[in-house]
Amino acid sequence: MLLALNIMEWCKENATILICVAAVVVAFIIVAIALSVARRRSAAKRRKAESAKTKPVEETAVEETQPVEETEAEETQPVEETAVEETQPVEESAVEETQPVEETAVEETQPVDETSVEEAQPVEETPPVAEDDDEDEEDDGDENFGEEDEEEEERLSLVDAGGVKVVFRYQYSFMARLIQSSEEVQRRYGEIRDYIASYAKVKSNLSWKQVRIYTGRKTLAMLLFKGKKLCISLALNPEDYEDTKYRIIDVSEVKRFEKTPVLLKLTSPRKVRYAKELLSVVFGAEQLEQGEVVPTEYRLPYQTTEELININLVKLLSNRDKVHASQMVEPISISDMIRDRITLREAELMVSDEVAAAVYEQSKTEVPEEKRAVKRSVTRSLKGEINIDTLSDNFNAHDTVTLEVLKQKKLVPQKIQYIKVLARGVLDKPLVIEADDFSLNAIKMIMLTGGKVKLV
Repeated sequence: MLLALNIMEWCKENATILICVAAVVVAFIIVAIALSVARRRSAAKRRKAESAKTKPVEETAVEETQPVEETEAEETQPVEETAVEETQPVEESAVEETQPVEETAVEETQPVDETSVEEAQPVEETPPVAEDDDEDEEDDGDENFGEEDEEEEERLSLVDAGGVKVVFRYQYSFMARLIQSSEEVQRRYGEIRDYIASYAKVKSNLSWKQVRIYTGRKTLAMLLFKGKKLCISLALNPEDYEDTKYRIIDVSEVKRFEKTPVLLKLTSPRKVRYAKELLSVVFGAEQLEQGEVVPTEYRLPYQTTEELININLVKLLSNRDKVHASQMVEPISISDMIRDRITLREAELMVSDEVAAAVYEQSKTEVPEEKRAVKRSVTRSLKGEINIDTLSDNFNAHDTVTLEVLKQKKLVPQKIQYIKVLARGVLDKPLVIEADDFSLNAIKMIMLTGGKVKLV
C-alpha cells in the first residue's frame, strides 16, 4: 500500500514527462501502422503491374506464333502456290539467299479491278520480241506438267465453208520457241550453254522438244520451253530442294521428266544463277571437272511462224483429209474465221502476231505523228489499261468504245488520258474500239469477232 502511494505521488510530480512519453509512443504506433498500410498498397500495385505486363506478353506470343504457322503451312506446299507464279512463277521483295519463297504468288494471277484499271495487272501474253519477265516477277505459269503439255502442241477447232469440222494443230520445236523468244531469253539460254560447255565431258544434243545434257549414257539435265518460258530440268531429288530459295517444281510424276524431276523456270538472271548452282551439284555428283567459262554472244534472228513452217521448225497439222490426219493445210483468211465468241487462247492460235502487227501499223498510219507524239508524252500516272472481257461485259454488239465512254461507265478513273486495250478472257460481240494502244492479242480477238481497231 505504501508502495502504491509512493508511485502515485511520483506520477503527480512527473505528470508532464509521462504525457510526453505517452504521446511519443502513440505517435510511433501511428507511424508504424501508416508504414504497414503503405507497404501493403505498394505490394498490391506491384502485383497488378506484373499481371498487366504478363498479359500483353502472352497476347504478343500468340500473335507472333500464328503468322509463323501460316508461313510454315505455305512453305510446305511450294508447288501449289503461285503462280505460277505462271507458278506465276507471278511479280517477289525477295531476300535472295535466306528466303526460300522470294515472291508471293499473286497469283496467277490477280483479277483486274475494273474500277481502278490504272493500277491493274492484266493477264496477257507479251509479243515474241518483247522484254521477258524481270527479276522480281512471280512465276505465274501453270505448274501442271501433264502429258498433254509434254507434246508442246497447240490445237484449235474450226469449221470450214463446207460445214466440216477441221482441227488445226501447231507443233513448235525447241528451236522455233527459241527463235521467237526475246533477246533476254536467248541471252539466258546462251549463258547456260556457255556454263555447260566449261565441262569437257558434258555433251548436249538438240531434239525437237528439248536440249538433252548428258555424260556417257546418263542424262544430267534438259533445257526446254514451257509455253514461252525457258526452263531447265535436272537429275536431282526434289525432296532435297523443297522449301529452299530455288523454288523448284517437282515433276517426278511426269514420264518425260523421270530422269530429271527437278524443274526450274529461268525467268530472271537470279534464276539463271540458281540453275548454274544446281548444275554444279549435278556435275559434281559425277565427279566432272570444270574448266574456264568462255562467254559468247548468243543471238538468233527472229522469224515468223510461216517462215518456221517452211524450214520445218513448226508443223501445221490438220485432219481435213480423213485418210491423212496430219496433212499440211493452207492458212484460211480472217474473214473465214470470224465467230460470235472468241477466247484469248483461240485468238493466239488462229492469228499470227505478224498479221495483228500489220493491222496495228495500218491503223497507226491514220493518226498524225504529231498527235501520237503528244499521246506518248503522257505521264505514266495518267495512263490506264482495260481488258477486252471487261468491254465485252459492259457494251452491246457494234457499240463504239472510247475513253470518254469508259469514264462515263466508271470503268477507268476520270484522270486517265491514255488508254491501252489488253487481251483477257472472252469477247462475245463485235465492237468498234478507239484507244491509244492495243496489245497484239487484243487486236486478234477484236478482228475475230468482226470488230474494228482504231488508234486515236
